[in-house]
Amino acid sequence: MLACAVVPLNDRLFRRQAAVFGVRPGTFRTVCSRLRAVLRLMGGHAPLARGEAMLGTPWTDFLGAAPSHARVGLRNFARWCDGQGIPPDAVDGERLGAFLAEDGATRLSASVVTLHRSLPAAWNKARLVQPDPGQFTVLQAPRRRQPYIKPLS
Repeated sequence: MLACAVVPLNDRLFRRQAAVFGVRPGTFRTVCSRLRAVLRLMGGHAPLARGEAMLGTPWTDFLGAAPSHARVGLRNFARWCDGQGIPPDAVDGERLGAFLAEDGATRLSASVVTLHRSLPAAWNKARLVQPDPGQFTVLQAPRRRQPYIKPLS
């Protein structure tokens, strides 16, 4: 029996080029899209959500002041925070880590691999153009590697 979970699929599918699997990039995108649809039907993938229409006022104001390239990178994070009741001025590294963990476990996407770097960068760009940037935390990319030190004994 084959387990069909998002985390191992993200690890196996998006750390390699499509040619490694013997298909063209367009075919690979189609396969991934259909796989997402199947996972959604089984309840193993995040629901499809687009845009900013369902966001609360604090988040629409925050994203409204942001440059368009930062807005695109922050929408999914903003939806998650809004659903958790977290306003933009309460965002910190701990909440970023919680979002990244949940996103990686519920969404099949190549961006899951690089989101830990691009999301804090988009946040910091959007933070700088706010009327009062000091009220928002500067985010740093969370450490993905855990340092390993051999015991001396």
